[in-house]
Amino acid sequence: MHPKPLSDRTVFIPRMPTANSRAVAAAFRGHGIRAKITPASDSRTLELGQAHSSGEECYPEIITLGDFLRVLVDDGFAPSDVAFLMPTSSGPCRFGQYAHYIRVVLDRNGFGDALIISPTSSDAYEGMGDGSKGLNRSTWWGIVSADLLTAQLLRTRPYEMQRGKSDECFEEALSRVCAVLENPARTGELSAVADALRWGRDRLRSVEKRDETRPLIGVVGEIFCRNNEFTNMAFIRLLEGHGAEAWLTGLREWIHYSNREDELRLRRKKSLVSPERLRSRVRHWVQEGDAAKLEEIFSVDLRDRPEPTHMKDLLTLGEPYLPSDGALGEMVLSVSRVVYLHHHGVSGVVDISPFTCMNAIVAEAIYPTLTRDLDGLPIRTFYFDGTQGTLDRDIGVFLELARSYERLRALAGSTAESAVGLVGT
Repeated sequence: MHPKPLSDRTVFIPRMPTANSRAVAAAFRGHGIRAKITPASDSRTLELGQAHSSGEECYPEIITLGDFLRVLVDDGFAPSDVAFLMPTSSGPCRFGQYAHYIRVVLDRNGFGDALIISPTSSDAYEGMGDGSKGLNRSTWWGIVSADLLTAQLLRTRPYEMQRGKSDECFEEALSRVCAVLENPARTGELSAVADALRWGRDRLRSVEKRDETRPLIGVVGEIFCRNNEFTNMAFIRLLEGHGAEAWLTGLREWIHYSNREDELRLRRKKSLVSPERLRSRVRHWVQEGDAAKLEEIFSVDLRDRPEPTHMKDLLTLGEPYLPSDGALGEMVLSVSRVVYLHHHGVSGVVDISPFTCMNAIVAEAIYPTLTRDLDGLPIRTFYFDGTQGTLDRDIGVFLELARSYERLRALAGSTAESAVGLVGT
């Protein structure tokens, strides 16, 4: 008996974060693939994930596994009717083992007919588009759109006059983008996505805001943990509750990084001209061009939250601390992003990562040197494993450090201005 094809199954997509995953699911539906995001994680997620883990796995794997099992155990889906999207990586992270481990758990518990779809970073996730022309590109539009709307949400929500208004407008904006992505009649129309984004931008612009200044906190770290609200206990909302504004690293950074690693992989093959390298270069070029067109819509709103023009520009900032040709993955991105964020005026940086995460441990070992070299910029790693009991207090303590840094920076600026004035006289 042959397993059911993907066209006869529902594809479940992990929440990483919810907005981006919703957009990806919409893009799948626009190409004739039934897709939805996994149920919102809760205590049942932890119960199932921990029951089928040894305790050695990192927290995001437990959450992902628990949510997949909920679909089969609690929601009653037959294994032959589902597929789970579990991207993987070839880097130095346990993330590369998630799909294999989940496969073992499903087989062991009688769910062998469930499919696992595992596009990999080793080819810049080119497999996302297999079997449906244009899916890769539509998925990319969804990721970029969700990133941009999220960035504007985080610029707006801390200052809203009416509590909850920003989230309401964000939901309307995201829903409009998803409606375009999942409409087969509009599939392949970047202009339609752009129109929906403009509408969403204007919707968020309409939120009435207070005129006040808050410390700006950069957010880096492990990609799932920093983006999944359940996993990080709604960390960004807690930051906002303590009077800060967050600058969250978007999901598209990882795609740009994967593109660069794909290019380096093909270059190491020492083939100057090959169909594979040409296809890779064209795909990367198209992605960068599409992203630039969508980012232009927010050129005014996010002008002081710019993204690096090229991944090489970002990684160059981290070279003195963690050379990108000698290390891989999120440790390189986090270290480089801290320097980038400092150059753009943040008052502190938090690294949100799972407990025992190797990438986070390496980056954390470098952060004291960064603090020394970056004028005392406060940097703290927050580790998560579902047992945090003092998170609210710890965030409050960190923000006091950020405010002290702000005051010292302002004092240094005033002193420098006075010195210039004396020289002028």
